[in-house]
Amino acid sequence: MVDSFTTKRFTGNPAGVLYPADGLSDEAMIALAGELGASESAFIYRGDEQAKQIPIRFFTAKQEMPVCTHATVAAFHILATRYGLGAIHHTMESSGGTFPVAVRDHASGHPTVTLTQRGKGMIGIIGPILEPMLQTALGLGAEDLPDGRFSTVYEAATPRILVEVATKRALDSITVDRQTLIQLGAFMKCPGFFCYTYDGCEEGVFANARMFSPATGVDEDPVTGNAASAHALFVRERGLVDDGTPLVYAQGEAMGRKGYVRVEVNGKVAQITGEAVTVWQGSILL
Repeated sequence: MVDSFTTKRFTGNPAGVLYPADGLSDEAMIALAGELGASESAFIYRGDEQAKQIPIRFFTAKQEMPVCTHATVAAFHILATRYGLGAIHHTMESSGGTFPVAVRDHASGHPTVTLTQRGKGMIGIIGPILEPMLQTALGLGAEDLPDGRFSTVYEAATPRILVEVATKRALDSITVDRQTLIQLGAFMKCPGFFCYTYDGCEEGVFANARMFSPATGVDEDPVTGNAASAHALFVRERGLVDDGTPLVYAQGEAMGRKGYVRVEVNGKVAQITGEAVTVWQGSILL
């Protein structure tokens, strides 16, 4: 088990990492993900060494995910610290496609892992008709959402509903109505809700955030790289930040698992960076 987007154990986002996963059925990986208890787990295949690609699949306790950034950070942390992965540049292959991954600073004991993905753009909004449903789903009032700003569905490697919240107090107070959130996500064809605020940020942090995706089996995710990258791509597209501006997102405080995601956007390309720490390692009987 590895904690990602942190170098302090029992903070950040935990991910199970299993290697090698060759021969495991989808049902076995779903069961193992549930047994490990993290929001997502990474299953690494030996693959073809000559192909120079690292095959990884990502599962929640309910389903396979196309890509998972915190589990990617965890997987490459294990490959580097336990299995001697050396070269800086790699290619990861998952059900969501192929992604460049860079691993640096091995000597620190917490290698820096950077996943690169492309933004696809805004694909929808939650307008005034659905906004009351969103408020109910998150346990918020109309005053807790900024006037005149509708929540946006933005797709990076996976789509996220980006919900701006007016204050950190409101962000911390979110109480999810699970079924309503699932229904709204199904209607929008996007199960993940990334709630963020620019209020109350510590020095060097761009936004505070929380992430909810009960439809995929993740009621709340502690620290979410894909969602942070979707937001970073969105604000770059709107011209609110310049190319190459490093953006730091703080997430997980409400769960007692605070961590930090760093995102840098150039055009439609986002680089998501984080470190990790191994919490425990062992074997599982199958």
